[in-house]
Amino acid sequence: MNDIMYLVILVLILLAMPGCSTTEHIQQDFDKTGKVMSIQVTTYETREALLERYSLNSNAPYLNEDQIDGFSEYTMGGMECTIHAYRAPYSDSYSQTLGHELRHCLEGNWH
Repeated sequence: MNDIMYLVILVLILLAMPGCSTTEHIQQDFDKTGKVMSIQVTTYETREALLERYSLNSNAPYLNEDQIDGFSEYTMGGMECTIHAYRAPYSDSYSQTLGHELRHCLEGNWH
């Protein structure tokens, strides 16, 4: 199964669980509710490769490098978002990372 299929399945699961999250922390100027977005996913075989990519766009180094599993790059005015995720073998963290970063694409910096 390719990454796009995983993303589609993840979105369907998230849509089927309406009581699992709240919208109280959505950036009000960023909410993409009812809009069509372009979302791309890039996966990395190692955390080191992910961190190398992360360091290209970050103003400050990530303090807990052993804990980062992904990040997203999105445009405030645009409707494009790229999710970067470490594809940890035999772990649920990859699925959780995709969902977490997808939420950033849809709601901005909500935490």
